[in-house]
Amino acid sequence: MPVQTQLQQRRGTAASWTSTNPTLAAGEIGFESDTGKIKIGTGSTAWNALAYTASSTAVTYLFNATGGQTTFSGTDANGLTLAYTVGSEQVYLNGVLQVRGSDYTATNGTSIVLVSGALVSDVLNVIAFSALALSDTYTQAQADAKFYQNASNGAAGKNAVINGGFDIWQRGTSISPTGSTIYTADRWTAYNNNMTVSRQATGDTTNLPFIQYCARVQRTAGNTATGAIYLINPFETINTIPYVGKTIVFSFYARRGANYSATSNILIPRVTIGTGTDQNPLTSYTGGTDVINQSATLTTTWQRFTYTGTIPTTANEMWVGFQFDPTGTAGANDYFEITGVQVELGSIATPFARTGGTIQGELAACQRYYWRAGGNNVYQAFGNGIFESSTAGWVNVENPVTMRTTPTSVDWSTLTTWDGSALRAVTNIGAAEYAPNINRVNVTIASGGTQSRPIHLFANNSLSGYIGFSAEL
Repeated sequence: MPVQTQLQQRRGTAASWTSTNPTLAAGEIGFESDTGKIKIGTGSTAWNALAYTASSTAVTYLFNATGGQTTFSGTDANGLTLAYTVGSEQVYLNGVLQVRGSDYTATNGTSIVLVSGALVSDVLNVIAFSALALSDTYTQAQADAKFYQNASNGAAGKNAVINGGFDIWQRGTSISPTGSTIYTADRWTAYNNNMTVSRQATGDTTNLPFIQYCARVQRTAGNTATGAIYLINPFETINTIPYVGKTIVFSFYARRGANYSATSNILIPRVTIGTGTDQNPLTSYTGGTDVINQSATLTTTWQRFTYTGTIPTTANEMWVGFQFDPTGTAGANDYFEITGVQVELGSIATPFARTGGTIQGELAACQRYYWRAGGNNVYQAFGNGIFESSTAGWVNVENPVTMRTTPTSVDWSTLTTWDGSALRAVTNIGAAEYAPNINRVNVTIASGGTQSRPIHLFANNSLSGYIGFSAEL
């Protein structure tokens, strides 16, 4: 005769489990008799800290019928009060499954009504099933955010803003505009004469995701002019088209200086589209329309701000940026700081990533618009050419990347030529033939050149020597 073994798990009401709060052995099962829920022990975690198993629960109710009884409700033979979800119950009479609608009705969640009365001592069981109970769940928004983070975090190209982390400053790390508009950090142009844009170390690994640098836009101390100050990043048409007709999310980190003078500490983040082609919005912008124009309230601690908008189908160019409306006289710390600027598809802001994916990729993306060589050694070489007269010649200078278009200007400082016999300081560098890949520049010296002798273009015994080419918007 086979031996029959009955296994019985630890059980108790939810209240009793909570009160005693035992620590179950690893793999030991604990059953809540009044809820049907189960927890499985770890050997070290107390009951109240354990998660319920991710399973549907079922509570069984037992009723002993009286003669002719049709309605069963209230407290059963085990002291449990009948409760079920309509449509999620099973009824057994003396072990035989009853058919819903034919043998019984269950319409209110608290009573079962038999079509025919039961006999004395008939046993009625009701099994009430609950919905699947999950622990440690995520909302759809949370799950989407994690999916987007894993799918695109750090991916080159997910962020449309070139140099959104303010890593690249080819023109220098502190620039005060002298005209109505001037490029400062690469791809960022500023408007207002009464300000300085400088690179700063963020110095914050608590409120920032390890972003090293930021741009500080600082009003000149003691200045009383209150014209709007802008810092913007213009997109060319080819980089705008992928966002046309789509939802974008614009995110950034910002904080203010102690004397930030904007009313109510407001900074205005903006995303604006235009219908022209490859325009600089601070000089001319056709059909400019704001997609995002908000009020961000700054504190002296870094915060992340996020805004969404839809780029209209009429857009052919776009810019993102920030507007500061100062008041009164500027104090010593009348500034705002910006970093981690990002525009991406969708409505969920994912972790900041450089558009180039790496520092080298970000530099190459910036050099498509402007590049500068210099500052590495006092006689840094830039290119070679030939004298055409005693005062003039030409030099070929190769671009490190293919530029956006033919460069429109060259800037330079502290250069000299060498023809194999003597150094001769450069007095002017001018346009000859520019191209996206290589440029030929006219070089002028005061005297001493020899026609048909070679020219080697160098920095003139100074780390300040440089040459740069611009194809900016």
